[in-house]
Amino acid sequence: MAVASLGMFASPLVRFLEPISSVLGFSPAGLFGLITMMILVAITIQLSISISGIQRQNRRLAEETARLRNQFEKERLGQRTQP
Repeated sequence: MAVASLGMFASPLVRFLEPISSVLGFSPAGLFGLITMMILVAITIQLSISISGIQRQNRRLAEETARLRNQFEKERLGQRTQP
C-alpha cells in the first residue's frame, strides 16, 4: 500500500528528487525506482521475520499437542487395564 500511495504522488516526488538524483548521478525516475525497490525489500524482510515467528509458534503448539495426546492416551490405557 505504501508503494501504491507513493506512486500516486510520483510527479511531485520526481521534482523533489531531481537535485538528489543529479548529485548521485541517477535520473529522477531511476532514483524513484530505487527507493521503491528498497521499500519493497524492507517489507519483504519484515514479512519474512513475521512468518518465522509464526512458524516457531506453530511448531511449539504442535509439540505441546503431541505431548498432551500422548499423556491422554497413557492415562486412558491405564484406566482400561485397572479393574
